[in-house]
Amino acid sequence: MSSITSSHLEEPPSTFRRFPELPIELQLKIWECALPTPQVVPIMIHTNKDLSQDEADFSTTTIPSGLLGACKVSRGLALERLNVCIESKTGEHKIRVDGMNDEILLYPCKSLLDKDKKAPFAQHVGNALNGVITVAWRGLEGTNWYMYVRTIMIHAKSPRTLIWVINAHSDVVQKAMSGKNLSLKSVEGCESRGLEVIASGTVNSCWEWILSYVRLSLEEFKKDQKPDWDIPEIQGKVLDVEGGAR
Repeated sequence: MSSITSSHLEEPPSTFRRFPELPIELQLKIWECALPTPQVVPIMIHTNKDLSQDEADFSTTTIPSGLLGACKVSRGLALERLNVCIESKTGEHKIRVDGMNDEILLYPCKSLLDKDKKAPFAQHVGNALNGVITVAWRGLEGTNWYMYVRTIMIHAKSPRTLIWVINAHSDVVQKAMSGKNLSLKSVEGCESRGLEVIASGTVNSCWEWILSYVRLSLEEFKKDQKPDWDIPEIQGKVLDVEGGAR
């Protein structure tokens, strides 16, 4: 009996050309199974010479869902799932996300620290995120970002969760680990809340300090300027040196 070699086996078809002949109910079930699952969508916020100083531009490494261009039926289902479109005023970049389930991870560029651009840029970013429930912030070091993120969250209106991401090897964590205390004296109300200084020693203790700073900034703004604003839940995520979360 002769053996069957791989060369004699038929290759499976790469396309299913009779898909349009399937009952529409079955087509819909297949497209639904192919819909994007909840994911972290990294979005870079940067300036664009073609935009005014009041507008931000966005880009991402996330590949758009193929369902958006497969056919009319698949596009309709994809648009229902990817219900938020984040785009610049030029329309050059459009990023569709699942506002209910995706985690939108924001990466700002250094130029946004320009004091003349920071507030209007933050407002534009916030407006673009309207409809997103979970926002994560992978900012640069420095306390200047707290007010920037606060402006984003206020104008976005919809976020219920703010995840603050920090690298475990960043300057602020390294200072805490090396024996230097971190002070919150610059934030009004810290002393009465017992948040003035945190002892050094662990990444977790430093992390609690950072989250307390973020939370306090939002609480002070709500009390002084926007009492009807619902403060989002504040969570934390620490990245290790390889970039993985822990």
